[in-house]
Amino acid sequence: MTHKQWEAMTADEQRVKIAKLCGFRAVKRHLFCDGDECQSKFSDWGGSPPDDGWYVIEEVGDGRLPIFTVDLNAMHLAEACLHPDDQGEGSRWDIYVNALVQLSGGVCLLRAPAHHRAEAFVVAMSKGA
Repeated sequence: MTHKQWEAMTADEQRVKIAKLCGFRAVKRHLFCDGDECQSKFSDWGGSPPDDGWYVIEEVGDGRLPIFTVDLNAMHLAEACLHPDDQGEGSRWDIYVNALVQLSGGVCLLRAPAHHRAEAFVVAMSKGA
């Protein structure tokens, strides 16, 4: 993904992109009512999701999905998807760090803001093996 493509995405599209790269599963929520009793049920949107990480993507505006671009804690959780223990050349972590340094103008990894981390994460997950 290029910087221009990232910038063209809405905030919700960016959130969903990162969530999917971290393994969140997209589902639709349906509300079934019988008289006064209502029940919420979910149906699969498809894809190849992992065993955990369910999330109602349809409801991104309700605040349950982290706003990765402004939430540094959420980005720290997302960074775990990069497998930082594998830091060899060409690894996702290596690509992430290089993209982050470029996006943040050489700022130290520890000081990089969430919005730079979010974009670098998508770059790394898109290019990494």
